[in-house]
Amino acid sequence: MIQKKEWKAIFNEAWRMERDFYYEKNMHGIDWDAMKTKYGSLVENATCRQDVEFLIGELIGELNTSHTYVYGGRNNRNADAINIGMLGADWQTDSKTTFISLKKYFAKTTGHAKFTHL
Repeated sequence: MIQKKEWKAIFNEAWRMERDFYYEKNMHGIDWDAMKTKYGSLVENATCRQDVEFLIGELIGELNTSHTYVYGGRNNRNADAINIGMLGADWQTDSKTTFISLKKYFAKTTGHAKFTHL
């Protein structure tokens, strides 16, 4: 898949940029080649560009350097809509204590054929 090859290239480029331009030659004592192997092997499992961006962020995070970020090239994931289960209860929040309590328990479903009784 072309996208996977591109993501691997993006990851490798981010790794190389840190290797070549990081302010401290010994990378804070981190085995940078090992980090490439550790995180680079996960790029194959990425399902979207955000996954790759997350892996690059984790890679750079290994350096324990503040103010290092990952930006750019976002392709937002469009997730398929899925049905979710019904809670079977309504909750209420006490405005004074912010405690949450049960307001109503639904012993039976609303009649929808896909739902079962609690």
